[in-house]
This record gives sequence, C-alpha cells and structure tokens, in this order.
Amino acid sequence: MYTEQEIDDLAKKSASIPFRPMATYDSDTDCLEFFASNESYYAEPIDALVTLYCSHETNAPVGLRLKKVKKFFKDFLQRSPGFKTEIEDHRIKVEHFFTAKIWASEDPKVVLTYRKLRDVAKTNDVEADIGDLAELVA
Repeated sequence: MYTEQEIDDLAKKSASIPFRPMATYDSDTDCLEFFASNESYYAEPIDALVTLYCSHETNAPVGLRLKKVKKFFKDFLQRSPGFKTEIEDHRIKVEHFFTAKIWASEDPKVVLTYRKLRDVAKTNDVEADIGDLAELVA
C-alpha cells in the first residue's frame, strides 16, 4: 500500500513527463484507441465502428476509438493482402493503420480526419501492439 506522500510524489513525477502520442489495442474488447494529444476531449461517433475524440477547446481531432478491429483487418487483408507486410512482431505503425482506413473510406471528411491523425502518428512514430491480431497475417 502506498502512503499519501508516495502517491503525491508519483503524481508529481508523472506530471513532469511530457505527453507522447500513443495507441493501444485491447484484445478483450477488440478496440484500438489512439491519442494524439492529452487535451480534454469529447467523443463524436463517425459511424457504428469509429468514435472520434475532439478537443473541447478547438474541436480538432485528438484521437479515436475503433471497434471490431479484427473484422476490419480481416476484410481489409482480403482486399489488400500485401498490407500484411506492415505488421511486424505483433506491432503495426499506427500511420499504416490510418492509411488502411483511408483506403477503405469513401467519405472525404472522414479521410481528411484520418490524414490529420496519420500525420501525428507518423511524426511521433507511434506503434500499437496488436497481439492476437497477428494470427490474421500468419
């Protein structure tokens, strides 16, 4: 158990570490989340599978949550089997994930949003561990 002082020290230490864009895949819920910023945000559904996170201050996209990632990759890999080369050691560069979403989308507004998020992911070299999704490329 931590003392109150230890908790305060940990909070101060974590507050001093600068934010870095990140992505996580949760195999239990089959969702991928990407955060380009640590700004306060609100959630706005784009469609049944994608929820966009937008800044409270600027309304700009600061992240997203994608549901049914396994189904998306399975369908996408059937149409574009060469894409599996972008997955190495159970990891994918998030910029490549956004490229796949761009190729799969027909809505120009959604494509623009994915491009903005892809640029952040590329600039910061964000990767996600996709765990058991790797079985799709085996």
